Amino acid sequence: GHSDTLFSWSLSHKTMILLNGGYAANLQKLVDFFDQQGNRNVSYPWAHFHEEEASLNGALTCVGIVLPEKIYALSSQLQSENQLESYIRRTGMWGYDHEEEVEISKWELEFALELNNYGLA
Repeated sequence: GHSDTLFSWSLSHKTMILLNGGYAANLQKLVDFFDQQGNRNVSYPWAHFHEEEASLNGALTCVGIVLPEKIYALSSQLQSENQLESYIRRTGMWGYDHEEEVEISKWELEFALELNNYGLA
């Protein structure tokens, strides 16, 4: 579950990639998208942060998620291979790391595509 994934990441990995999410509306869009995971049989730990009401009127300023490397690799490959998105939508599979194919959920595909909209912070 979430706690096992988060514990493993904090113990063994700790790599962070910071992306610029843009305006508060974009951050809220990510919160809403991450909140849909449970409805789509995907479960990655995530959190969001609001500033104090007294200082920034409760502004949403940060959204974070712990993802496996395959999501970043898929996002990168989607930028360079035009037919890949339609193949995954048709089959639900992807040849990750040029090994055997792995299952990619619709949510994972949508998020890999979404990642390409944000630059490094």
